[in-house]
Amino acid sequence: MKGYRGKLIYLLITIFIFSIIYTSMNPVNFYGINKIQDKIKDELIEDKVREGFGMETNQERVERDVKKIVKDEDEKIKKQSIFQKYLDCLYFSIITSCLLGYGDIYPITNVSKILVSLQAFITLSLILY
Repeated sequence: MKGYRGKLIYLLITIFIFSIIYTSMNPVNFYGINKIQDKIKDELIEDKVREGFGMETNQERVERDVKKIVKDEDEKIKKQSIFQKYLDCLYFSIITSCLLGYGDIYPITNVSKILVSLQAFITLSLILY
């Protein structure tokens, strides 16, 4: 029974450490944390797809929508405390440690992918040994 407690404590410590690391990183490294940035990327991808199929792009609509989103979400971003950012990163760290991977927040840069892989590997080593 003592071994299980040790593993649980080790798991909680790694969750805490990785959540602090994720909090210190720029939100650009993850998809799902910064909703405005994600919406802009989605709109740009949608326009590229339309261009690829020879459809008319609607750049003015995209710009109008982005401005509206920025205006609507500006207060939320300004008011987001470090506590809220930490909670988002803690949630992501717990989901990663449980090897669930819901997909609502996920890494998009190589650095963040390496860190997430390392955290998953540490969790897996706890399960196996």
